[in-house]
Formats: sequence, structure tokens, C-alpha cells
Amino acid sequence: MDDIELKHHYSMAKAYGLLKLYVIWVMKHFTSEMKKAGIRNIAFNTVHPGSAVTSLGRKSTKSLPGKIIYFLWRPLMTSAAVGAISIINAATSDEMEGITGKYFGKKGEEKPNEKFYSAENEQMVWDYCKKVTEEYL
Repeated sequence: MDDIELKHHYSMAKAYGLLKLYVIWVMKHFTSEMKKAGIRNIAFNTVHPGSAVTSLGRKSTKSLPGKIIYFLWRPLMTSAAVGAISIINAATSDEMEGITGKYFGKKGEEKPNEKFYSAENEQMVWDYCKKVTEEYL
């Protein structure tokens, strides 16, 4: 947490993994903030499409090792349209009504690894996000 922007220890894999974790923590914190504000009629969830072919993979693999990993991983990936199914389902399914603060993937609800979770870490990420977006709000 002392290098949240990975200025000193960057790697694409680490950045991607931490980003996913931080998005879940921000959603969790945002959900509690909305409850405190009395907003209970809107659901806030995090959804991921799994490994789908998008421009993210093509554009973020400029190094030779990245290109090799992408080439080897590509056959295991789904189309963006298939990846979007879990996202569309979370936004439109009647079964999702009233469900909030959860993390969903292609197979339904998933439990993020709590290994690094703490209320303090969640608050640090929340505060960081507020700080860097302050001028845009």
C-alpha cells in the first residue's frame, strides 16, 4: 500500500491484479457509503468478463515476453461478446434485483481472495481514489 501507483515496483501482471482487487474494494466501500447516505434502491456490484479478446490484451503486450504470453493465452480466451454476457446479466437480470456489494464472473458470484483485505487497506484505496479524482468531481 506504500506504492499504490507501483512507481517503484511496476509489472503489468501486478498492476492488473491489484487493479482488480482495488476495484472490488472501492465497490465495497462505495456500497457502504451509499447505505450510510440512505440510498438502498440501487445495486452496486463488480463484474468481470473472464479472459476475453479485447484491445486491452493486444495493446498492453508490446514487450516480447508480453507478446509470447498473449499468443499462448489467446486460444483460451472468449470473444468480447461472450465476455459481455456476465456484465449484461448483472445489469439486467431479474434475479439480480436487490443484490448489492457482490463480485460476479462468468459462473456467477465469486469470492475475492481476502488475503490482503483489511478495512484499513480498503479505506486507503478509497481515499486515494477520492484524492486523484477530486478535481473532476
